[in-house]
Amino acid sequence: MHPKSAPWIALLALASLGSAAQAKTIIHAGTLIDGVQDQPPKEASIVVDKGRIVEVAKGYLPAGEVDTVVDLKAQTLMPRPCASATRTAPT
Repeated sequence: MHPKSAPWIALLALASLGSAAQAKTIIHAGTLIDGVQDQPPKEASIVVDKGRIVEVAKGYLPAGEVDTVVDLKAQTLMPRPCASATRTAPT
């Protein structure tokens, strides 16, 4: 695992815990590699609610009173690859 990917994975795990006040976690990323755009956007916000990414926005979104902001403005973030198919051994 690349050392710079560790904060991203840790933040998603932290965001999945949730809280009683239904606070959202807003991650401020310096650069966001989304795999869609040719040039990764600078200054992006990722909003996580109840363990799910619900919004990705340009710029740094403000937080509500009960929200948590994770400052990764000096980091480059990218999603972790996930296996979407289950493979089984032939019998």
